[in-house]
Amino acid sequence: MRSWGRKAGLAAAAATSFAAAAILDHLDLEMAGLVALLVGIAVGGLALAVALKRIGDTLTQTRTTTRLVQQLQRSSAGAETLLRSAESEIATLRGQVELTTHAVKEGAAQQERLLVTLQRRLDDLDRRERKTAERWSTRAIATQQSEMLQEIEALLRLRDEFPLRFDSPLLWKFALSPRGMWQVVNLVRDRRPAAIVELGSGLSTLYLSRCVAEQPGPVIHSLEHSLEYLESTRQLLELHEAAGNVRLIHAPLIDTTIGDQTFSWYQLPATLPARIDLLLVDGPPGDTGPLARLPAMASLTERLRPGAVIVLDDAHRADEREIAASWMRDFGLRRSHSLTPRQVILERPPIAD
Repeated sequence: MRSWGRKAGLAAAAATSFAAAAILDHLDLEMAGLVALLVGIAVGGLALAVALKRIGDTLTQTRTTTRLVQQLQRSSAGAETLLRSAESEIATLRGQVELTTHAVKEGAAQQERLLVTLQRRLDDLDRRERKTAERWSTRAIATQQSEMLQEIEALLRLRDEFPLRFDSPLLWKFALSPRGMWQVVNLVRDRRPAAIVELGSGLSTLYLSRCVAEQPGPVIHSLEHSLEYLESTRQLLELHEAAGNVRLIHAPLIDTTIGDQTFSWYQLPATLPARIDLLLVDGPPGDTGPLARLPAMASLTERLRPGAVIVLDDAHRADEREIAASWMRDFGLRRSHSLTPRQVILERPPIAD
């Protein structure tokens, strides 16, 4: 009786799990419904295993009783009473086998229904995920197309206004994107800064120089830690006859402590201007360490005029987003509108706090 009680309990548990799955499905609780289905399948499988064991035990007992009857039949001793008792037990055992077999068939059918339901749910989820992925892909492609068109438009404007003595697609090999460079060009035109400090030299140095071509003296102070890149920038400026108002500065990276952190940052030269109107932060490279550009404000904030503009490039990266948030929090900088997600435009309040 205990064995049959356990089996009934397992069957009830399976039925309960299946019912829970149906309820959860009605409530559209996707993952919970799947879990309930899986529990129902597992419990149902356990019930089937118990029932099959019961059949095996019963068949073993039946074979044993049958052999006993056959021995009694061959015996010369009169054992009619024992024979009838054995035959009665065999009939009972056969009945139990039939009942248990029926239970196994019903359990197997229930398991099959559960598995079919589970497969249907998984197929539905897969279809929804595919549709979501398709919608995301469509939006991503549209966004990429829009951004590409804007980059091409900025590149064409730069080429028309500042023709280069080499193929303009080379612009893509430099740090600033065409949109980013076009944004900096317009900032220089609007603000007409008397002193620009650039952290990281390159093609941007040439465009800055051509923007301030009519202004006297070294307006642009470009810091570069790599002698190789510094020489490339020098040759680029000379090729375009635009070196007159640029001061290229070799500034090797040294250990710089900000708070309780140490960074590899530029060794500031004595020739750096005392007052800065525009700061373009495009270095050091991100691979020099985490938050590599964070020291810029702590090192240069006293030189920034009230109303000075800070351009932080590569703002699509997590480190640069964290740096911008830190500067706004710790130095009271205000964020301005940017034409491109790759740059953050910050401004020091016109009246210093």
